[in-house]
Amino acid sequence: PLDSMVEGERRTLAVALSDLSGYTLLSSRDEKQAMLLAALLQRQAARVAGQHRGRVVKSMGDAVLFAFEDAAGASAALAELH
Repeated sequence: PLDSMVEGERRTLAVALSDLSGYTLLSSRDEKQAMLLAALLQRQAARVAGQHRGRVVKSMGDAVLFAFEDAAGASAALAELH
């Protein structure tokens, strides 16, 4: 409901997105390998986010959407994931 959104707690977050470069091409050549890499990304993303005061909000195939307490945590997590 709109009332709960308006009256709810406000927080500042850093939001980040990471995806696998070349995933579509790899999928067309070796779908099994592409799916394995996407699964590995999702697993590593959850681990890295947790270490940098963040969390995975959503996984979308070869992409992961994150939320972090601050930009420093987001930057450190993405650098480590890269």
